[in-house]
Amino acid sequence: MKPTTMIHSSACLVLIVAAAALAAMASPAEVCAETLQLSYTEGSTYQEIATPILVKAYKRLGLSVKALPLPGRRALRSSNHGLVDGEIIRLPVIEKDYPDLIRVPVPVIEISNNGYARTALSPVRTPGDLGRRSVGIIRGLIVLENFTEGTRRKMFNNQPEMFLALAEGRVDLILTNQFDALKYGDESLQATPEPIQSNQAYHYLHKKHADLVPRIAEALTTVLRQGERERVIEQLVKQWRARQ
Repeated sequence: MKPTTMIHSSACLVLIVAAAALAAMASPAEVCAETLQLSYTEGSTYQEIATPILVKAYKRLGLSVKALPLPGRRALRSSNHGLVDGEIIRLPVIEKDYPDLIRVPVPVIEISNNGYARTALSPVRTPGDLGRRSVGIIRGLIVLENFTEGTRRKMFNNQPEMFLALAEGRVDLILTNQFDALKYGDESLQATPEPIQSNQAYHYLHKKHADLVPRIAEALTTVLRQGERERVIEQLVKQWRARQ
């Protein structure tokens, strides 16, 4: 081998070793941008609010997010089994039955549920307050499934189906939140005077991403402090009101 060839080969080897060393020092996001698939309950307005917040938080880590709408229970099974990478947001009540999901310890948004009907409603504080009335809820929203256990309930796969059932008189009232009522309902809806329940909702990741939890917690905290939640809510509420 000629001396010049040997010099060039040695130089190339040095460059390759140096590149490998730099790659080893870089974070996974810097080496290869990753897209996380996060499931959510289709039709949920709270998920619409939370998704852009999480997109912005993950962007700070060099990661992208693909939101995957699924029926509530299927979304949970998919994320708990690792078929997707996690849940956009859920309430802590899921943790007992879906132990492979890890809570990111930063509240994303508070979820409040009220009763809604075509006529005035008295407060609903316990399942007994529902009496013999038929009540509609979204399947897979565990906190409402638990609350309505033993009542005359009907479960729906999505909000449009549920609000149509209320409009057609197939249920007496529905349990949902103010944003769903704004997007899918109309001005004739009457809400209970106070929320039935209010709970903080959190982002969840499958356990295979346990090392990502502290990083996204920090990024999410920063994004929320910058007022992203309030900006998203303001923007979406304008859109929903414009459709009425």
